[in-house]
Amino acid sequence: MTKIPDFTNKFLNSAAGKWLTNPNAAAGTAVAIATVSNLTKDGVNCAYYVTQSRNNKRIPDDQREFVAGLDLANGILNVSLQSIVGIAITKVVNKVFDNKLGPKYFNEKIYKETYKQLSNKIKYEDFVSMMEKNKAAAKNGLSIISALVGMQVITKRIIVPLIATPMATFFKNKFEESNQRKAEAEKKIKNSKND
Repeated sequence: MTKIPDFTNKFLNSAAGKWLTNPNAAAGTAVAIATVSNLTKDGVNCAYYVTQSRNNKRIPDDQREFVAGLDLANGILNVSLQSIVGIAITKVVNKVFDNKLGPKYFNEKIYKETYKQLSNKIKYEDFVSMMEKNKAAAKNGLSIISALVGMQVITKRIIVPLIATPMATFFKNKFEESNQRKAEAEKKIKNSKND
């Protein structure tokens, strides 16, 4: 049982552990992990759903390629747009926080007013240090929440459905062309065997 705490201590004291637990790197790390997780999930889902739709005999033949095209369009758009939106929203939110929210809610005047209300059992320098950590945590939290809302709500539920349906028709035509070429090749092989 002592191996788990030993491993945990070694990891947290390593360069990677210190980087992951650094409050200033936490937002970027969390946003990166969330983005990679979403993109990986959507990429795998796209491949699975397209394959399943193209081979699903329960879907009528005249609709099968459109359904597969819609799945492919959704997958491509989800992966590409979420990566762009995740990065863009994080940059915008960080700028807004640094220029507007941070100076308004985390400044020397507020620190002094809040410190006066305490019973002065803590040194002012320690209090400022604690408030700066709170400021970093607030910025990190806002970045993470904004990125996830941007990727999961705005991109996947609003933008992608608007663009995916017209794209699905394009992919449907490509799938039908591929099926036709495959059928012609199989017919040629069958005819050559019969000759």
